[in-house]
Amino acid sequence: MRFGQVRSIESSVLIIPYWTPLSGHPENLDGGITAAALAADANGLLVIIEPYLGMALNDELQVYWGAGQAVLPSPIIIDLTNLDKPLFAYVPASRIANGISEVWFELRPRVGGVRSSARLRIKVKRTLPGGVDPHPGEPGHQGLAAPVVPPNLIDEQYAQLGVEVYILSWANMAVGDIIELSWGSVTMRQEVRLGQVNQTIEMIVDYEKIIAAGDSEALEVKYRLFDDVGNVSAGWSPPNYAQVEAGGGRLPAPTVREADANGYIDLDQLDGLDVTVQVYASITGGFRVWDIIQVQWRGFTATGLGPLLFEPEPFELQTLPYIASFTVPNQRLQDIPQGYAEVTYELRKFSGGSAFSSRKLVRILGALRGLQAPTVLEAEEGYLPDTLPAATVRVKAYPGMARDQVVRMIWDGRQSNNQAYHHAEERLIREDMVGRFLDFSVPARHIALLKGGTVNVHYRVLVSGNEPLDSEHLFLHVGDGVPVLVQPSVDEAENDAFDPTGQAYATVRIRIYDDMLAGQTVHVEWSSAASGGTYRLSIPVTVAVELTAQVPVEFIIPSLNREVYVRYWVTEPGQRTRYSDDLALWVGVMLVNPPTPYIAEAEGNLLDLARFIGNATVTVEAWRGINTLQRFWLRAVGKLASGADKTVTLANGVLVQIGEVDLGIRRPLLRSDLHQLRDLSELRIEMTVTPHGSQNEAEGIAFPQPRYVVQQVLLTTPRINQASGNVVDLANFTGDATVSLDPWRSISTVQRVWLRCRGPNNWLVTLANGVLVQPSELQTGIIRSLPRNRLLELADNASLTVEATVTLDGSSNENTGTVFPTRTYTFRSSPVRLVVSSGGLTTGALPHDWAHARETNHVAVVGQPGAVVTLSLSGTARFTGNLQTVQVTLDGVGVARQAISCTATSTTLSATQAGRPTVTAQIAFRGSFPADGASGNFQAKANLATGAFADGHSRNRISYDTVTITGIGSVRVTLTGSARFTNYPGQVADVPLRNGTFDAMIDVVNTQAETISVTFQLLTQGNWARFTKTMTFTA
Repeated sequence: MRFGQVRSIESSVLIIPYWTPLSGHPENLDGGITAAALAADANGLLVIIEPYLGMALNDELQVYWGAGQAVLPSPIIIDLTNLDKPLFAYVPASRIANGISEVWFELRPRVGGVRSSARLRIKVKRTLPGGVDPHPGEPGHQGLAAPVVPPNLIDEQYAQLGVEVYILSWANMAVGDIIELSWGSVTMRQEVRLGQVNQTIEMIVDYEKIIAAGDSEALEVKYRLFDDVGNVSAGWSPPNYAQVEAGGGRLPAPTVREADANGYIDLDQLDGLDVTVQVYASITGGFRVWDIIQVQWRGFTATGLGPLLFEPEPFELQTLPYIASFTVPNQRLQDIPQGYAEVTYELRKFSGGSAFSSRKLVRILGALRGLQAPTVLEAEEGYLPDTLPAATVRVKAYPGMARDQVVRMIWDGRQSNNQAYHHAEERLIREDMVGRFLDFSVPARHIALLKGGTVNVHYRVLVSGNEPLDSEHLFLHVGDGVPVLVQPSVDEAENDAFDPTGQAYATVRIRIYDDMLAGQTVHVEWSSAASGGTYRLSIPVTVAVELTAQVPVEFIIPSLNREVYVRYWVTEPGQRTRYSDDLALWVGVMLVNPPTPYIAEAEGNLLDLARFIGNATVTVEAWRGINTLQRFWLRAVGKLASGADKTVTLANGVLVQIGEVDLGIRRPLLRSDLHQLRDLSELRIEMTVTPHGSQNEAEGIAFPQPRYVVQQVLLTTPRINQASGNVVDLANFTGDATVSLDPWRSISTVQRVWLRCRGPNNWLVTLANGVLVQPSELQTGIIRSLPRNRLLELADNASLTVEATVTLDGSSNENTGTVFPTRTYTFRSSPVRLVVSSGGLTTGALPHDWAHARETNHVAVVGQPGAVVTLSLSGTARFTGNLQTVQVTLDGVGVARQAISCTATSTTLSATQAGRPTVTAQIAFRGSFPADGASGNFQAKANLATGAFADGHSRNRISYDTVTITGIGSVRVTLTGSARFTNYPGQVADVPLRNGTFDAMIDVVNTQAETISVTFQLLTQGNWARFTKTMTFTA
């Protein structure tokens, strides 16, 4: 990082030391922030503003992170201590939004308008690729599936073609993720591309890599993941093992004398001793006198760092057979606890050429050791003088130290006014530096600025292609002695906050401290980064009692909505000065700059329900001043599929619990509620807190309201393909039924599906029981046969429900899955179905002068096309032609129709097929024909049959008649819905009345199952002759 590049505000950008620079990113990003970067410092994410042109006293600067959200707890004020110097500040992690944001800073000068820096596009990802390891104590990331490798021997012919390795999809999988596959000691990388998310990824290990890794009866294959901003999965996957004999190692593998039968070396049992590698050389093994053996030890750390190469001195064979021994220093094993080493040798033939051995894999047991904190040679008892010409930061040789690594020494300071300060220096490790300490010289200017403050010294090891490794931290006080006195208190402060409203001063209280004596002087300091916000006074000690000091409010007001630090120190002639710990206080209302709630499973502003399982979690990080007296309201507000508002109340004026004071608020947002929201609709999170526990939400402080776009999984609804509407009728098809589940959004081959049909009396047919989605089903969906013989077990008219479940993460536990919408059918098992229209007039109810057809009801026989069915009527009912029994053949769509008359008010219709059960239906007739409209002796009336099959051909018959009316030529009949006349166009017809009898027969058909209205009107007779009746058509 280069400073001193003074630019205008508009051409300056915010410096973020711990970001991941990105170039050529498809989303046009400047950089990324990882979860590790956010967690690197408890104070937040370090940012730096370089000196700019026109920098002046009392300039005020604030940092913004997306959507105009100010993120620094208080603005940076330019004063004499930081004028024309780099400005350092920490952005609380809780105020940094997930996803892509524009980041910039603004200058509010004492004179003139607000000016903004150039903007950066930054992507923040708090989630790791692969998610959280659910069992971190077990070997390998237990949230990742082991890679799938060929189960058979990989010989040279197989290796020549390349070996396929399959990586199953993982949690938080996204475009741009990188898979790093470890094939033995050889690694390769592959990027996830568009269309591969939530799919199984195929990687091909080519012949060269297979040969380079060598032969093995159990070659370890594993992988780890990187996302596009630099997050690394929480460890390598569980390993799988490949059996390789491809010619990469023709000589026998060496032995490691200290390894047990399973290839393990325990560092504790080794007790500091070196390790011996042995090679058995014989003529039959291909060795010859004067051949040279060169052993190679390739170490790999538990985190995958490596190879850490060591080559002992080569050995020349002078006699055969012979056991050649080579020493590997103990430090080489100390570098890789819980890691492993691959041991091989090269045989350099005296006659020319070389041969190579197979590999011996050795695993190292022992406690993991992190990177120890550096030391500062000039520091003593945690105290670093501020007058030094330079300070020396020493980094000892660390485990895994290797050439081409970069070590970054970090000097993170806090000035006496609590202003942040940062300095860093990098060093490239050369071959001759491995195993030696590194010294960094820190110039005086980086020390003197921190007088009265502290410095946090640590280092980071940067290894190409690996996650950075961070050392432990060394904390030093600069210029002042080590705090040995208990911190002061402020009487008026509450919950680490001081509200100056109505206060004339703040009372600083100093308890009796050790060795308190008359003649000492207590110096009290109220320190603030705000101009005019620092106050100091001295109190002579005359007797050992509690002391108080009053800080006038005029020195407190400048720090409104800022943090201040209160401390004291004691001076005494001839004695070293003693200092107290600092007391940090917030000045102002306890709850200020509240954090933005967020949904942990969201990526940026997208909440994709296919990207996680179970419920979502709404998280609100603990805010400054949080305490158990406060009440909060938390809601999620969205839109239902209907467009209506949907509010999910997660907390309704509840008190903060004691555990939430440290951990913040976590509330589950149920997946069942999320599934009700409209696809791609907005979801808003609302949070309000009443600082002093009021139960009136209107008195509370509203938190920022993040907005998300909800993307539904959009599960399809299973169906039975042979159904007609919601009816499954065996008469309508032959053979088995088929159940289909169309492809849903995010379908992938790692998902497991359950598909079942249920009926009454515990009837159950399981069609898929936790099976993996097959590649072909990504296009076709799930299709399964439903056996006809199982359907015949159901009673006629039974309910039949199809249900399905999918586990999006491939879990075998159906209870963790997502349930598809169900579909319920009415099952009909009769060989044919009889759909009748009833309610027509008996022959006796028809007028005596009725000259039309006397068949007033109808039946539609529905079944298999071409089926021959015998129909019979009971009693006096007859088919057309005065027949009581007829034989009909179902037409090309499986329907036959008959008209029926009857002298009685009911009859039973029977339908039989050879070898099939008889099907019956009751048909009702009406025995009277009352008037619907009358005027004096004039009458008009209509009788409507109802219930006909809605196939566009089956009829509901209308009988219409008038009494004592003459000279009327027609009746106007009007239909509603989708109904139509058989003999007239449209839905309004002037139907002729038969001359002399003035009556009519009218047939109505429909293609829709519905109830319709029929209106009759004699146009010359007025309203009495106008009436409306209804009829129904059946599916």
